[in-house]
This record gives sequence, structure tokens and C-alpha cells, in this order.
Amino acid sequence: MAGFVKNFSRVFNLRANFAQCCRTPNILEFYFRKATPVGYNLGVEVIEPSAGKTAAHKLYPEFTNTYEAALSGRHGGFNYDIIFFITTLRTKFRGFLKSAIFPMKT
Repeated sequence: MAGFVKNFSRVFNLRANFAQCCRTPNILEFYFRKATPVGYNLGVEVIEPSAGKTAAHKLYPEFTNTYEAALSGRHGGFNYDIIFFITTLRTKFRGFLKSAIFPMKT
């Protein structure tokens, strides 16, 4: 994370920030296996032929970048903050982009 604040006066201040994050898949997303009333909830590494899932899939970390710019200040009894931000998400899912719910076969 990196950022800066520039205080021009009590009425006008400028702030900018940048942050990065990485989230790795958890153990449930890989190996979870549970039958529910609507179907099987299966992790990406679980193979369940009876549910129609015959191959394991790859799951990679997610990366985010967040950019923020803000104006703030105060004058008398009036305070303000105007904040603009955007977050970009970059995922590396390969071969498995649909829901992990597989209908139960009856």
C-alpha cells in the first residue's frame, strides 16, 4: 500500500492511495464435498461421476488493485469528503467458471 496526503489548507486537502491484495483459494474451494437438496456442492479438485463431474479443475489466486483519490476539508461547521475509487480484480481460473452446484441424479 502506498499513498500521500497534501494539505493545501483547512478548506482543501488532497489524498491518493494505491493498494494491492492477493487471495489464495481456501481448502473448502478445493476439497469440499457435500450433498444438498439442490445438488452436490463440490470443490474444484473433487471428482464425483454420479453428479456429472468427471474431471478436476485448476484454481489459482485472485489479485486486486485498488486506486483511490479524495478531496476533503472543513470550514466552520461544514465538513466534506469526496472520494473516488476503483478496484480491479484479476482472476486466474482455468477451465472452471460455472457454479460448483451439480444437480443430483435421481
